[in-house]
Amino acid sequence: MGANISEIQSKDSDSDNHQQRERKKRWWRRRNSKSFDPGKPLRDLMTGWSFSEILSLVQDYEVLAMEKESFIQAESARQTPPNVKSDLADLLDFKYNSDINLILPPAIFPAHRSILMQRSKYFRNLITRSQGSNNVNVDLNVDIPTFSSLIRYLYTEESINSANSSSIGLLLEQQLPDRLENDLRDLLITGKYSDVCLVIGDEQFPAHKSILAARSPFFRNLLHRRSTSSKIILDESVINKRFVRALLHCMYTDKLDLTTIDPARSGLTEVESLTVNGRLNPAGFEEAMELYQIARFLEFDMLAQLSEDIIIDSLTLEILPGVLKWATCPHGSSFVRRQAMLFLREEFVHLMNAPSFLDLSRTTLSELVQSDFLQASEVDVLTAIVRWGESQLIKRVEDRAQVHCIQVHFKNEHVMVPAGFCDSTLSLKKPNLLTTTRDSVTRKGIKRRDLSDVELREIIGDIIFHVRIEHILNADVLANHVRRGLISLPPSNLMLADKYNPWLTTRPRLYTPFYEEARSILRSTCGTEVTTRRGNLRLFIPDTLYMVDEHQQSQQQVFDDQQMVIDPEVLTAMKYREAKLRAANSRAITVSREAISKYIRLRVVREFGFPDTVTSLLDDKIHVTQPTLVDPPKDPPVTQQPLPQQQQPQEQMMPDICGATDSPKFNEELLLDLGDDKFSSSLGRNRPRQKNMQRDQRVYSTLRYASITPPPPHYL
Repeated sequence: MGANISEIQSKDSDSDNHQQRERKKRWWRRRNSKSFDPGKPLRDLMTGWSFSEILSLVQDYEVLAMEKESFIQAESARQTPPNVKSDLADLLDFKYNSDINLILPPAIFPAHRSILMQRSKYFRNLITRSQGSNNVNVDLNVDIPTFSSLIRYLYTEESINSANSSSIGLLLEQQLPDRLENDLRDLLITGKYSDVCLVIGDEQFPAHKSILAARSPFFRNLLHRRSTSSKIILDESVINKRFVRALLHCMYTDKLDLTTIDPARSGLTEVESLTVNGRLNPAGFEEAMELYQIARFLEFDMLAQLSEDIIIDSLTLEILPGVLKWATCPHGSSFVRRQAMLFLREEFVHLMNAPSFLDLSRTTLSELVQSDFLQASEVDVLTAIVRWGESQLIKRVEDRAQVHCIQVHFKNEHVMVPAGFCDSTLSLKKPNLLTTTRDSVTRKGIKRRDLSDVELREIIGDIIFHVRIEHILNADVLANHVRRGLISLPPSNLMLADKYNPWLTTRPRLYTPFYEEARSILRSTCGTEVTTRRGNLRLFIPDTLYMVDEHQQSQQQVFDDQQMVIDPEVLTAMKYREAKLRAANSRAITVSREAISKYIRLRVVREFGFPDTVTSLLDDKIHVTQPTLVDPPKDPPVTQQPLPQQQQPQEQMMPDICGATDSPKFNEELLLDLGDDKFSSSLGRNRPRQKNMQRDQRVYSTLRYASITPPPPHYL
């Protein structure tokens, strides 16, 4: 009888699980089907709205759309790496690691053997006849500018002046060199004219000192210290030899080819990774991470950015938490993290029901919830937070169950539990104890109704605080969470719904279905009136005390950033770039000055390769220099006695109107002689400031010409 009951219970549990899976499938089919309309809740809400309320909401969305465009541009900005032509130009201009001198009296041109011999038949024969000499005489009847243009063309393929084309044609003996990329690829494949070997373990990789010095400052400094050495021994723990061919291929061609990595030595295959980890890692994903770290070590920016591009192109919902965890580490990429967060904001609705969503960190989830550009409704955001919090609580319960089982195990064996015992120590004594405990807890299954709402609120309280409760359209979901105590107080729209519209007092998220639905409703309501009012977008005016506090924090940040020294020319170029971006986004700045200015500064700083804290150096409000007087006044300033009834100087109380009570009052108009045969009315003080400045400059220059020390103009 007992067996029959257990069989019935197991069948019931199986049927419940099957029904739950079917419900999830139906929900996903409905969500992904064409009939599913995510904008319908907002359309039902806006049925009784007035025209002004609809217009106000659409204007809020328009401002957010402008901010999102600038935000995406700032998050996607990064410094452009130098390509192989640019690096070879620097190699020639700065004479890095030159191994030959071309002598064309009276000039000497330091150059590199491998590049000249590969690029030109004339130089190949000339250097061969020199029999290894470092100084080679060029016996040609050409002028120095023509010869210099030829050398630069061989290094960079820069265009040659037409006036020198005939002389250069004779110099090349009627044979033009091949394209630079083809010659460099031939150097890599054949190893011709190789003058150095990279030794890693038991393998050697031929290379050329000129290319290594041009592409990597690490190799440049190393070759400068060991100029006579023909071998560079690298530690395999730092640079694995299975990545050397991909590294050299990128140095010579500016391309990252993952097929050059030895497949026999590359980590787990896709099937093995799925078997061991339970998740599928895309091919080349982990290799790109390791190549990025190698590129940062060698200061090879092109390889670093190509590795970042591969990581970003490989992003999926399954590997997204792992990418964010790696990118947040000190050795990770901030650009990859920004791109992963952009991907997460756009695919949040699909990720929130995936198993990998539970692996997100608290910091990442909190940043997502605070974003104005998260592509999810507030109901989805609230549901996702609760689901994430319940998974964290289940892990906490499982950990407590493990500790309890371990204590009971030691108690039964009459062994005292150490105060600082750890899982690794216990696993050495009882290797299957922890695994068995966790599996037993998992098999029993922790029901959601068994979870403590108090503990759940402690876990997600700081995150759920950023949910815009006023914009939750599903009243049942909201009431359920209020009943559970996850939301401390009912939102204002439940208490004062008759007095104001809560959607217009709290800034909405730029959820695309809601944005499109609101615009559609506005078009159907007023027709062509939308185009006449889109220029008058509503401004978000922050609280003045908040602005003062933010200004003080910015000043403190500038004080902390004084340790970073930026070249004045670079800073000027950054401000010029900022001015161009401001001119291109003038309309967006008029409606959202603070946000757009912030994103523009971030974009400029990232394009120049500086950390985000350098944005404070672009703030003209903070870095203001007061003009200094050339000739200070000789007479001491006249001090006015304060009025008897004043407790403190007026300029400390009201600086805009200080001294107003001390000015005399005239009932009639008073004509003032300005010294230029003209009279000015005391009542007409609205003369243009430019005329006053011209008059003061004229008097100032006259006194200067007479060698009389004048007082400073009043506008200084």
